[in-house]
Amino acid sequence: MESTAQQENVSAELLQQILAAEKKQLRYARFRFILSIVGILLALAAVITLLIGMRYIKTQVEQVQKTLAATAENINDVVDDLNLIDFKALEETYATFGEAGTKTLQTLEDGIGNLKDVMDNAETALDKLNSVDIDLLNAGIEKLNRVLAPLAQFFGGTGN
Repeated sequence: MESTAQQENVSAELLQQILAAEKKQLRYARFRFILSIVGILLALAAVITLLIGMRYIKTQVEQVQKTLAATAENINDVVDDLNLIDFKALEETYATFGEAGTKTLQTLEDGIGNLKDVMDNAETALDKLNSVDIDLLNAGIEKLNRVLAPLAQFFGGTGN
């Protein structure tokens, strides 16, 4: 009988050890499952964050592209306006004005005899200066200010 009782005790101990090992394995399996779920959730959160970030960056890039396109268009308008200005006439006006000033000094040194020539040269210079389209020049400067204002705001300036 002792051998049967002993065998039953050994069997019971073995069953308890097997049961304890099974519980331990089950606990580790649950822990691995929970870690897997947490890992999947973290990966999903990372993907969602990445997608949101990319969408934000795309929006910002589109805004910058629109600003640059508008700036390029405004610069083209300014260039067109500047092309309308007759710089050759402007240069001639300043040259004529400088020549008139030089002649005025010579006339003062030479005396009163050449005063009429100086007056004629000054009148010619004034006519050429009046022929410059000041409104067109002011419009070009104003468009240039409008072009530079968004760039100043984009780079942190106050802009007008």
